[in-house]
This record gives sequence, structure tokens and C-alpha cells, in this order.
Amino acid sequence: MRLIRDLGYFLIFCLMLLGIGGTMYHAMGKEGWVDRVLGSIFHHGLGTALVGIFGAAIVIWYFRRMTVARRSANALNDLWMYGVIALGLLFAGRLMIYGHL
Repeated sequence: MRLIRDLGYFLIFCLMLLGIGGTMYHAMGKEGWVDRVLGSIFHHGLGTALVGIFGAAIVIWYFRRMTVARRSANALNDLWMYGVIALGLLFAGRLMIYGHL
């Protein structure tokens, strides 16, 4: 019984790794999300890039402040974990169907 539980935990861990790795692959890869966003921002000029960076820093600071200050931080962490597992299932399905992420 303990072996089955441990295999289940290992499967969940593998799905989490696949979710994180697949997201990184799509974000950082050639013509990925980051390349598209940064390319369009820098195309409009340096001022737009600086405003975007400053705005992102404010949003991240506010988000961290709200999640650390509340008791619901554990629920938010669980939500992030389940989201990453769902992405892992999506990427696993794409690997089985298409043969690539």
C-alpha cells in the first residue's frame, strides 16, 4: 500500500516538473512568449520598457504583500500547485498525441 502511495506522489512530482518545464520551454524558447512581449515593448521605445518594468515591479510587490499578509497564503500556494499539475497533464497529453510540447 505504501508503494502505491509513493508512486502516486512521484507521478504528481513528475507532472509538476513537466508543467514547469513546459511553461519554461514555451516562454523562453525561440519565438516564445517572452520574446514576443519584450520584442513588442522594445519596438515602442525605451520609455515604454521602463514604464512596463516599473509597473510590473509594483504589481509583484503588491501581490507579495497581499499574499504574505493573509492567512489564505496556504490556499494560494495549493492553487498554484494544482495549476502546475494541470499544466503538466496538458503537456503530457500533448507529448502523447503530437510527440512534442
